[in-house]
Amino acid sequence: MTAAQLVSLEGVSVSFRVGWKRRVAAVNEVSVELRKGEIFGLIGESGSGKSTLARALVGLVPISAGRVSWADGRTVTPEARSRTTATQTRSQMVFQDPHSALDPRRTILQSVREPLDVQGGVPHAERSARALEKLELVGLTAEQGRRYPHQLSGGQKQRANIARALVTDPELLICDESVAALDVALQAEILNLIQDLRDRLGVTVLFISHDLSVVAHIATRIGVMYLGEVVEVGTAAELAARPLHPYTEALLSAQPMPVPSWAQPRDRIVLSGDIPSPISPPSGCRFHTRCQYAVEGCSIVHPERDSRDGDRSVACIRADELVLSGVPVTILRPRIEEVR
Repeated sequence: MTAAQLVSLEGVSVSFRVGWKRRVAAVNEVSVELRKGEIFGLIGESGSGKSTLARALVGLVPISAGRVSWADGRTVTPEARSRTTATQTRSQMVFQDPHSALDPRRTILQSVREPLDVQGGVPHAERSARALEKLELVGLTAEQGRRYPHQLSGGQKQRANIARALVTDPELLICDESVAALDVALQAEILNLIQDLRDRLGVTVLFISHDLSVVAHIATRIGVMYLGEVVEVGTAAELAARPLHPYTEALLSAQPMPVPSWAQPRDRIVLSGDIPSPISPPSGCRFHTRCQYAVEGCSIVHPERDSRDGDRSVACIRADELVLSGVPVTILRPRIEEVR
């Protein structure tokens, strides 16, 4: 690992037992690094394995192959017996639904303090003070901390969830569709809050979403995930202006554009069928069954993700010969930036 890396995933796979004899690989040999202080966006369709990868990072599900290496030298492998202990203090997660993520029987302050109560190591007298400090950091008052979840709005509940994730001072904050249940104005508030927290605390953020405009607004780099594999990585501007993988091009084409009807793309890409089942994934490139550029070799050769100029990498055997259509990144961002 380099000095700039916080955590490195090397060939990480996550599989689950299906029946007596079969296993389904929800994540298949993912290799990617998260750098200190960056916001890394992860996008893809539902069922692509984004949330499973995030849960593996925080130790909620065990990895079945590969290695997760942290900057302090600790590693998580399939053989490790202390996955949760090794990861719970350095990574925390903010879930999609702000309502169900909070215990309705606890006050907001009690919920925010709960990770300190569970982990220990902090004197009891200091736990409430630290929880109040994190509530203030995310824009909530001590009076709101005495309320119960049903007495707060959706945006306030998500702020409370962020405060709870930050109360243990993690190095990695994972936001799993954390703004999907909010309206656009509240999305902007939460996204701006996450950026401010990154700047103030230096925390690394893994931001998961299916909304490309949201990820383009907040992320330093973006990874595109399809059927358990990361097929392309690059900056938001690079991926939007010149996608290298056909799946990235399809995601850009499907993204609603805040432009007049006459300026809308006339040749939108419509992917045929649903994402294949991970129980029996296609041979070769997993995207070839829905790819309009697929050739015979795509069903035979499983492409490895190759590095390109700068931070770019792509897993496509035709990446060097295809010229794919993109959009200016400025078109993706106004929906959020207008309500800053």
